[in-house]
Amino acid sequence: VERVLPVLFNLLVFESKTTLVWSLSRPMATCIACDAKGFLAFRKQFTLGQPENERKTVDGMFDLLVEGITFDTSHKSKNQFSRNLSRFCKAVKKMPRLRPVMV
Repeated sequence: VERVLPVLFNLLVFESKTTLVWSLSRPMATCIACDAKGFLAFRKQFTLGQPENERKTVDGMFDLLVEGITFDTSHKSKNQFSRNLSRFCKAVKKMPRLRPVMV
């Protein structure tokens, strides 16, 4: 899982069209649910890899990504994560100085 999350995030945020977000959001939510510590480590790595003046904003975007998510198998939680991920990707794409995390 620790290698999958960076690949999925880089693909979704820096290389993809928005339709891919909906296709990969559920597998990504499953990865995060299976390895919460790995997600927190990735979040830290991603945030620290950004320009210093953008780090607080990026960290806040990660808070919004998981807002209202229980990471269970309910459709409500999966749908909420899909919406949050879509907003996260759009917000990151509006910040052109952000960089992908190298795996």
